[in-house]
Amino acid sequence: MSKWQARQNVAFYVIDMVLFGLAVTFLDASTVIPNFVGQITKLPVLIGLSGVWFTLLWRLPQLITAPVISRSPDKRRWMLFSSIPGRLTFLVIALLTVLISPSNRELLLIVFFIGYGIFAIADGITNNAWVALIGSAVPHRTRGIMFGVAQVITAVSILVVQGLLRQLLGPSGPGYPLNYAAVFAIAGVLLTITLPFVANFYERPMPSPTRVIGMSDYLPYLGQILRKDRIFQHYLVMRFVQDASVIAAPFFIGYEVTVLQVPSAQAVSDSLLAVMIGNLLGSALGGWLSHRFSSRLVIYMHTVAIVVGPLAALLSVSVGRDALLISFACIGLITASYGPGVFNWLVAYAPVEERPVYNSIVNTFGVVALMVPLIGGLVLQFSSYSVLFGLALVIAIAAALLVIPLRAPPSGIGELDD
Repeated sequence: MSKWQARQNVAFYVIDMVLFGLAVTFLDASTVIPNFVGQITKLPVLIGLSGVWFTLLWRLPQLITAPVISRSPDKRRWMLFSSIPGRLTFLVIALLTVLISPSNRELLLIVFFIGYGIFAIADGITNNAWVALIGSAVPHRTRGIMFGVAQVITAVSILVVQGLLRQLLGPSGPGYPLNYAAVFAIAGVLLTITLPFVANFYERPMPSPTRVIGMSDYLPYLGQILRKDRIFQHYLVMRFVQDASVIAAPFFIGYEVTVLQVPSAQAVSDSLLAVMIGNLLGSALGGWLSHRFSSRLVIYMHTVAIVVGPLAALLSVSVGRDALLISFACIGLITASYGPGVFNWLVAYAPVEERPVYNSIVNTFGVVALMVPLIGGLVLQFSSYSVLFGLALVIAIAAALLVIPLRAPPSGIGELDD
């Protein structure tokens, strides 16, 4: 791959991440989505499910598709194969939200969850190919600064356009559910614009894994990795507990509206702004730390935000809304630091030809942890927000303790030079 092709890849990756990040912000799983579902149903379990529905279904297909994508000489084709139907889905959801009567709440809920699930599954398949391409096409330290630049641009863009979200969801907007149809349509358009850039990534030829031929060989190989790779074992457990620490996050917005008595439109807009401020801070610091030092330092920053988030939510019970906005800012910082920290560590550590396999193991292993918001819904149903936030803090502290012994990743074979 020439230097010009490598630079074009970086540019196209940044454009794809910015547009995708903007779209996902309009579909924010901690504010917009739970608030939308909360206006259809008051069941805490369904509201909690909405906050993890994307990530849950995003992870499920990865273990199955990883060996196929690893062996494929054309991973970009896999990206397009799954991206096209997945990224067009929200245009369909927006149209159906307009056509379905607001009184038909059950049908609206079913259509949303099915459409959101299709988007998640398709993007989960895309992610395996994306990981394989980015690991061989962009150097380790360049990846860190690339993630940071993309997230800074995304955060600044959201700070500029967040007034549009306030306008759409506020009293002067088109009203429910047309306001959310407009939000979904904007997200769908942004996702659609990414497709030409995905289609023009340059793919660097890489060796196919020689130890895995078919599913009969693949399953024992997975067992071998899980038994023998002690560093990876520790990373898996760390990621599991980190994922479980989001047990209370889908309920922050409901707590803000119902307990703190903040109007819904203001709560979504202000909370999203706090998320974006955290995202901006995490992007700038995460990109710089990863490029200047290592991804492990970014993971430390990531972990501090994991602990501070539920701690601030717990303090908000007594000191008020300002503390809760810190919790939302921590959500943004956690999201921003994931790429240059936790994800970048994995890409650098995994054998180059088996990155989709390692990535799929991590994401599939974390599916169980993502069920914890459902447990959070049950905890809330039978206790209180204080109990829920306290439980989240305990899990977050456990995650922090697991991060301390994590080793720095070695330089991966097949990495490009910076």
